[in-house]
Amino acid sequence: WEAYKDWELISSDYPGSHFQGWAIIAFQFTTTQTTEGTVKKGLLRLFATLCGGFSGWLCLTAVDDDPYGMVAWLTATTLVAVFLGTNRGFEARLGLSKDHGYANQNFILTQGIIVIYFRNQEGTTRDELVANRIVANCVGIAVGIIISLIPPSVWGGDPQIALNIARIQKEALAKILRVLRDRSSKSLEDNPSIEDSIDLITEAESFKEASIVPLFAEANDLIVDSSRFSTFPFFRVDPKLKETIGYLSIHRSVTTMLAGFAKSMISNKDDMGLFAEGMPLHNELLALLELLGKNERKESKDEESNA
Repeated sequence: WEAYKDWELISSDYPGSHFQGWAIIAFQFTTTQTTEGTVKKGLLRLFATLCGGFSGWLCLTAVDDDPYGMVAWLTATTLVAVFLGTNRGFEARLGLSKDHGYANQNFILTQGIIVIYFRNQEGTTRDELVANRIVANCVGIAVGIIISLIPPSVWGGDPQIALNIARIQKEALAKILRVLRDRSSKSLEDNPSIEDSIDLITEAESFKEASIVPLFAEANDLIVDSSRFSTFPFFRVDPKLKETIGYLSIHRSVTTMLAGFAKSMISNKDDMGLFAEGMPLHNELLALLELLGKNERKESKDEESNA
């Protein structure tokens, strides 16, 4: 510890075996978009570093400086790691498991780096090399996990993005329905022209798409990152959140389709007759707008209470 805190892990000055930079590299590759993803990715890397370091140490203990023995050991252990880190069936063609394959990948890298460095760097003992690699990685991993837990944190299981998507889609839907309501009114003197009504619907739809496309991308990215290492009992993401994002994607398509239908009906007087005052569709339209208005008022009260 005295040597490590002074940033000089071994007595001989061989940069390749210092491994000081691996603390920074471990921190960079451990840190992801979400707190859940960082913690679980860090644990996977920690487990892989310990296992890979032990495997590299066993290799150097068993074969010493024999290059043929090193190649045989690394080949055999790499095959085992790849087999364990690959899903069965068709998914095997897609590479290592997205859930836990990161650990297998780092196991292969860790043992390979230790063995190759020992082969190429003179003056470095086996135990120093393995200790340097493991300690440096553990420091970087620990720093990454600790920083991710310090507020404000980004949680992949936070439903706020989904709520924002739902709010934007609801506002767009309400604007489209209001245009239909206004066009179905008996007194059209104060109403905008057909072209202006169509422009209002187009504007509502365009604003919706421009607003929610990046939100969908962010939500899916955060869920994928935070859902890795699903067997870990902590820092799990509610599976209902992923289902909700899927439902919102369907609602997005429905709203877009409704906007197209609304523009088509506004251009046709016969179609707009179905929404005339007193007609069943007109009453349903008013009921839906009233329901959307109640939800908006309820959400406003909830936001004020939270504030």
